[in-house]
Amino acid sequence: MPLPISSPALLLLVLSAGLCRCASTDPAENFPDQVAVLAATTLPEKFLPPSDRPLKFPKTLQISQTLIDVTKITRPRVELREGPGIQFKLYDRVLRDGTEVALFQRQGVWQKVLDLQTSATGWVHKQALSAPVRKSAMLPVASAHLPVVFAQRPIDRAFDFKSEQPLVVKIPKGRAFLGLTWRRDRVLIYLTETNSVLWLREGDAQ
Repeated sequence: MPLPISSPALLLLVLSAGLCRCASTDPAENFPDQVAVLAATTLPEKFLPPSDRPLKFPKTLQISQTLIDVTKITRPRVELREGPGIQFKLYDRVLRDGTEVALFQRQGVWQKVLDLQTSATGWVHKQALSAPVRKSAMLPVASAHLPVVFAQRPIDRAFDFKSEQPLVVKIPKGRAFLGLTWRRDRVLIYLTETNSVLWLREGDAQ
């Protein structure tokens, strides 16, 4: 004969079951601390909509240098600025000759960079940088140090990473992504749903 369950105990069981279902259906809760980003495009069945909750990404991304532009400082001493121009304040950071940096947004002659050793970020003049350095090694980059870009409008057109052929997508306005690199008029974004990458037009994601 089954034992009777009191009302408080029954309520606790119901609530526990509900909490388990919620946790298992939230993909943001299942991120490992470190993931290797695929150098390919795999579209998700559906792009997650914007959320009022804090953004969540894997703690560290292992990024191939085919996905991110890396260069070196070519001057004895280069100071980082808060923004793209001499009118912006200087950080208390100096990059030395030979320092490897990842390249992000570019505005005119100014380039946003990430120091791969210290994780310092800021803007430098493009003349202080060498041509991109191509290596086969994977770069571990903390997601907190990567730029976050947002869909400026509903996006219905994107581009495959390898072929750069146009793709039909349905990305809602306001959706956030991590930006990996900027080339020509496009930005390469990281797709959390499929752990892959996708080109967007720079005007669509800023």
